[in-house]
Amino acid sequence: MIPVLKKGKNKTKTLSYRTISLTSCVCKTMERIVNQRLQLYLESESIIVPEQAGFRQHRSTEDQTTHLSQVIEDAYQAQKVTLATFIDLQKAFDKVWKDGLLVKLLRSGVKGNMYQWTKSYLHNRKARVLVDGHCGRKVLLRQGVPQGGVLSPCYSYSSLTTWYQSCPRESKRHCMLMTLFSGARKSMQPQQPTGCNLP
Repeated sequence: MIPVLKKGKNKTKTLSYRTISLTSCVCKTMERIVNQRLQLYLESESIIVPEQAGFRQHRSTEDQTTHLSQVIEDAYQAQKVTLATFIDLQKAFDKVWKDGLLVKLLRSGVKGNMYQWTKSYLHNRKARVLVDGHCGRKVLLRQGVPQGGVLSPCYSYSSLTTWYQSCPRESKRHCMLMTLFSGARKSMQPQQPTGCNLP
C-alpha cells in the first residue's frame, strides 16, 4: 500500500493519508472480469436498490442532485419546506464487514466459483506500506476492501444495500425520497412550514 496525502491535510498525522492498494496487472485483470459479471448479475436480479447511484453503469450522483433539486422546487411551489438529512459514512471501504458481505452475496444467489473466488479474495489479505522505496512488515487486514481495488466499489455498495434494506419500513414510509450516492445517504420529506413565511 502507498499512503497518499489528502488535499489540505496535515502531513504529520497518519489520518491525513489515504492508503492506495497496489496489486499486480494479472490481479486487476481478474478483478475486472469478476466485477463485470458480478455487477451484471446484481443488476439483472434487481439486488441493488434503485436508490443507489454511485459506481453504477448509466447512473451518476448527478441524478441524485437533480432529484434533490426537484424535491426542493416541488416543495417550494407547494408552499412547503423540505427537511433533509445527510449521513456521511467515513472510511466506507475500510469498514466493510467481510463476513457480512459474503453472507449477503450468498443470500443473493452468488454461489459456486464466483462465491469461492470472492471469499478467497477477501480473506487472509495481507498488506505492507511502501514509503520512499522501503517496505514495512506484512499486516493481516481483518476488515475492509482495498482502496483502489476494482471490485471495492461493488462490494461497498452491496454492503450499503443491506443497510438500506434493514431500515424499518416505518422510516421509509415517512421519507418521500431516500437516495444513496456511494458512501452517503440522504432522506428528504417536504412538510408544511411552521412558524415561517415563504415568499
